[in-house]
Amino acid sequence: MNITLEHIQLGFTIITTVSTLYLSYIALVHTAKPRIVINLKNDRSILCGDEINFKFCVQNIGHWYAKPMAINLIVYCNFSKELELKKMFFGSIQQQVDDIIKKGVGDMNYFEASGLKVGKGKDGEEIHVIAQTPEKPGTYFIRVDAYSDNGVSYRKYFSLTCHAKQSE
Repeated sequence: MNITLEHIQLGFTIITTVSTLYLSYIALVHTAKPRIVINLKNDRSILCGDEINFKFCVQNIGHWYAKPMAINLIVYCNFSKELELKKMFFGSIQQQVDDIIKKGVGDMNYFEASGLKVGKGKDGEEIHVIAQTPEKPGTYFIRVDAYSDNGVSYRKYFSLTCHAKQSE
């Protein structure tokens, strides 16, 4: 009788433990927020006085346990005021254009790309920003911020070193 009761207790403990682990995993999956990264595809060493197409790649890297899509992602591309912004192109094939330069905090100018949807395992979205580099050599900064309706909160800094053109 004792052995049967112990087997029932052991079976109940195993079932309870497995059920608790499964429910915890399901809760973790359904409360996961998207996880993105934004990289600058350009070389960080630039020439002064050039017009450059800065290319940013926005990717959703997800988590090992969940792959939620970043929905209604808004990306702010902030540039040092010395970099003269021209236009921003974004969307699946850069079909959307923003040429309204906004003044931001930290004495930076920025463009805003909104309404992006970035899923896990996809190629991601590209954002292109056309800017004129300054005439004066030095180090200049780009700050990229991103937020979404479902929990993305991201910030990354890039530094650019502007070099004088060689005399011909």
